[in-house]
Amino acid sequence: MVNLAPLAISIKSARPNFTYGQRLQVPVSTTASMLVRAGLPAAVSEDAVISSAMLVLTQVGTESGSVIVNLRRLAGAFNVSRTTWNNVAAQTGSTVAVTKSSPTGGTAWSFDVTSDLQGFSAGSLANFGWRIASTSTTGVRFRGSSASTGQPVLVLEFVEPGEAPEDLYPDGGVVSLDKPTLLFLVAPDTTAVQVQIDVDATGAVDFDSGEIVSDVGQVVLASTAYVGIAVGATTFWRARARGATGLTPWSAWASFSRTNKPTVSITSPGATSDDVSPPVIWSVSGGTQESWRVIVTNGSGTVVGDSGRVTSAATTWVAPKDLIRTEGGVGTIEVSVWDNVDRAVTPGNPDYAKATSTYTLSTTGGVVAPSIVTATTNGFSPAVYVAATATSAPDGWAVIRDGERVFTEPIQPTLTFSWTDWTATPNHEHDYRVARIVNGAVSPGGPHALITPRFSGLWLVDPEDGTAAVLWGDDEGSWSAVELAVTHQPIAGPPIRRVAYRVPLSGSISGDLLDVSGITADASIAVLYDFKSSPANRELRLFAGDRSIPVNVGDITVNPAPISGTERWSRVSFNWWQVDEVPWTA
Repeated sequence: MVNLAPLAISIKSARPNFTYGQRLQVPVSTTASMLVRAGLPAAVSEDAVISSAMLVLTQVGTESGSVIVNLRRLAGAFNVSRTTWNNVAAQTGSTVAVTKSSPTGGTAWSFDVTSDLQGFSAGSLANFGWRIASTSTTGVRFRGSSASTGQPVLVLEFVEPGEAPEDLYPDGGVVSLDKPTLLFLVAPDTTAVQVQIDVDATGAVDFDSGEIVSDVGQVVLASTAYVGIAVGATTFWRARARGATGLTPWSAWASFSRTNKPTVSITSPGATSDDVSPPVIWSVSGGTQESWRVIVTNGSGTVVGDSGRVTSAATTWVAPKDLIRTEGGVGTIEVSVWDNVDRAVTPGNPDYAKATSTYTLSTTGGVVAPSIVTATTNGFSPAVYVAATATSAPDGWAVIRDGERVFTEPIQPTLTFSWTDWTATPNHEHDYRVARIVNGAVSPGGPHALITPRFSGLWLVDPEDGTAAVLWGDDEGSWSAVELAVTHQPIAGPPIRRVAYRVPLSGSISGDLLDVSGITADASIAVLYDFKSSPANRELRLFAGDRSIPVNVGDITVNPAPISGTERWSRVSFNWWQVDEVPWTA
């Protein structure tokens, strides 16, 4: 709200050509009038919404009977030193009449001039002020603009409209959809939004969405009557919003153009594959590949292979590890390709092209399986020794444990095959099968070997080469599987625990190194020091009880113990962290 001090002068019919100018008191009757004018202050912008405007005059003296005072807008300007009764401009617009009965001195007379001020602000009406007169013979006197107190005052209530939407997106970018989603920043009190689209941002717009009920700065063009932007075209758009103070001004114009994305096709693998890690091959047309990414998920949706984003023109990727290892398992491949166009990312319209396909890991009936398969253990270590014999040499070999391929050697053209499995879960029965690989095809069926590996002590092994350290003792160490969770307590009801993240297993272990079963304490110490000097991410295998866990280890400490006769040993401790094969969603 703002109070304005209007300019007020007096004119009288008794002296029709005399300029009375500003006075301490101004009589208003059938023969005398007050002319009042107030300019809009700078605080009221041209976009302001005026909700109320009251011209308040203060009465001087007491009048008897009913007094009627009328206010009406002037059609022309008046001048303090030149305007008289005879040359005052005509009146226009509707009359605002106020009636009071026997008003006393100090009475405030309020005239509602809201519609006039709204017109002045909008520019639809010229602000020349008002003429105030009375149809009552006796009339009334008001304090003038020269009075020390009680001067005329214009009480103005207004609100500035919200600011125009900002951060229009896309702006200057490239889209691939003919009807992209438009985004912009609006005030929290927004109740509706509106966009206009025009090919050159001049003249009548080509498309107007009208007001769309929404509390966010987003317009989904696909849900409007917009015809869409053609490939190769550029267009302009702007937005405004409705809030508590009404419609905001229009934003500045933004622009976007349209260029189609390239087409990506996955050519390999096909519907089936014999390979646990098949090369992923794709082709790109309708654009220039600048970078790419391949993601492979298994049947449960878990990511088993991710190339990361690679800047390259290559169209082949071979995963560094097995992808789908279970016979009959399904893999889903997703290839994303970014071209050399700077594209805008909007909802439903990423800046890359994508293709997906699925394949099933299978065997080929035309390849003959080995004739003999064996699986043995030594009863001391957790290793399982797998061997096979074939009647003819294949190109390579594959080992299937419990229906899952755990090892592939694509190039080994021998009649016999052997491999040591350092990853099987101890104290559980396992079903082994060995397959021959011929021309990339894997043999089905064949002999099976069942075995339950058992071991003594606690083992830390590198499964790649079988180097191992064995610990003895009755200390099971510490095991931890931390959950990051928060507990909510409803007003009426039991507490609700929500788990945000489950941390894989970790812990610490200590034990003795002894000269037993062909592995000396010195050999175990050498292995531990080798592990300690290795990169921190070296993946080892921890065998404890009935667990086989892929881990990283750290803080390895070896403390020598006193020698007792010919027997010698050392005390060792280390911390470990599980790195894979988590049996729950981490």
